[in-house]
Amino acid sequence: MKPILDHILLEKIEEENKSGLITPDALQDKKLEGKGRVIAVGHGIRNNTGKLIPLIVKEGDIVLFTRYKPVVEDGKEYYLTREDHILAILNEKTESK
Repeated sequence: MKPILDHILLEKIEEENKSGLITPDALQDKKLEGKGRVIAVGHGIRNNTGKLIPLIVKEGDIVLFTRYKPVVEDGKEYYLTREDHILAILNEKTESK
């Protein structure tokens, strides 16, 4: 699956609670944000003059995002969102040189 424009494909990262146990979503409080790893990004979006503005987030980044209903592909859940629904980059991917 390859996102287009300013869309981003995310894989949710399970969060541990304070005791270190991973808790299923059904048992967690209903938060609107989730933590995820960027799997793929679109090419960007054009401004009003036609210039292509690339996305800030990159593949491999760990982000905090506004959650929506997941997309299921090959039995695995992903989230497809726009860059303006990314709340923060928590850990940027480090480029290997």
